[in-house]
Amino acid sequence: MVNLEVFYKESCDTMDCKLDHVMHIVSKQQGILDQQSRHIVSLEKQLSTMSCTKDNTGQNQTEFGTTTKGGHNMQSLMSGPQTTIPSFYAVKSRDQRDLAKGERIMFETAITNVFKSYDIYSGVFKVPLKGAYAFTWTIAMNNIDNHACFSLFVNDVVVGQTYLWNNGSDAVSTGFSVVETHRYREALSVLEITKVKLAQPYLMYESHVDRERFTEAVGGQSWSTKMRQAVAKNVILDNKKCYIHELIPEQQCSKQMSELNLYIPPSVLLHMLEFISSRHVDTMRAQAALDDLQVLVHHDQGLYVPICLRDISWEILGICQHIAGNLQSALYSYQQSLKQLPQNEIQTATRQRIHDLQF
Repeated sequence: MVNLEVFYKESCDTMDCKLDHVMHIVSKQQGILDQQSRHIVSLEKQLSTMSCTKDNTGQNQTEFGTTTKGGHNMQSLMSGPQTTIPSFYAVKSRDQRDLAKGERIMFETAITNVFKSYDIYSGVFKVPLKGAYAFTWTIAMNNIDNHACFSLFVNDVVVGQTYLWNNGSDAVSTGFSVVETHRYREALSVLEITKVKLAQPYLMYESHVDRERFTEAVGGQSWSTKMRQAVAKNVILDNKKCYIHELIPEQQCSKQMSELNLYIPPSVLLHMLEFISSRHVDTMRAQAALDDLQVLVHHDQGLYVPICLRDISWEILGICQHIAGNLQSALYSYQQSLKQLPQNEIQTATRQRIHDLQF
């Protein structure tokens, strides 16, 4: 069973604050579970009624059937207890045997108070609102000598796992995970503003600057104004904190090598974030961002990608190509990363990515 609730949380940096926030979510979720159980009973009754109805042609309608002539089936699914909390309940109506590694579990029966948010053909739930969602799920395995791991994915990233081991007896396990959804369109609007600033001809980055244009643009301004409007610096990621899921292996590797930070050229990170964000809402823009990143890393002569940061730049290009499914290109990029100066000490992560690609 899966239940969801939207939570809006304020920024919280200390460990105690984060723990209090998680405990608040868990406590609130327990109350919601009771409320949703009552809602589910009501929705199941509606589903049972809908499954028995027939349209004007005499054909049976399903809970997620196409709209009838009057569109009444679509509305009847939405009726029931009023709530502003997006939620869905999904079960398998029969046992599933011989599951293959990496196979997605599909629920034949799914009830949701947000129309078309769960696709019974792809097994994907599309969140209708930004915020934090709480997931609970229960997996049962029959009495065979076996073991299995079931993972909950959000945008190709594992956010929760349940392990089952049994030795000739039934095994049941329940998992719980809280996931904060990403605000892709808002991120893209911020990235667009940043892209405009990085494209200004008067921009100073490292030792590269057009002094005449720089003077024309911010001459006579205070240093704080100049720094804010006309100076770009490398992005510094504290290796003790997780900023971007896709860069977690690199941060962990760098940290193990006693490096405090990960240093990334701003233009490289900009293209990476644009690719990651837009691939969920605009595939053409995602491909354009990936193309721009590839041109930048392959052909830059030190203007936007300093020689000392080519290790992470090639690595990021490989990661994006890997996500896009360009495996040969990703392999080449990872190999190029290993040939660069080890400024960020990410070689172990790079070798692991190469191993994952080949095996």
